[in-house]
Amino acid sequence: MQDYSAFAAKLNDVHDWPCTYIFKCIVPSTEAEAFRSAFPEHTLSDRTSKAGKYISFTLEFTAESSKDVVAVYQTAATIPGAMPL
Repeated sequence: MQDYSAFAAKLNDVHDWPCTYIFKCIVPSTEAEAFRSAFPEHTLSDRTSKAGKYISFTLEFTAESSKDVVAVYQTAATIPGAMPL
């Protein structure tokens, strides 16, 4: 499992909690449903690439702390081929 402690520290340096956080991720089209299922409590917007091989997802949510943001990145990391931006 990846260590997100340095990322969490950077988040804490630049954000005042709670705040709105925008998470963007590119996912292979074959994994789009898995990505949607991984975030049932969030509203997602998406856009399919020109060739249809990838879907970009945007997830906007209120984060209470860096832990909320890290949890989203950790969940996205479980989806094969997911590339957070």
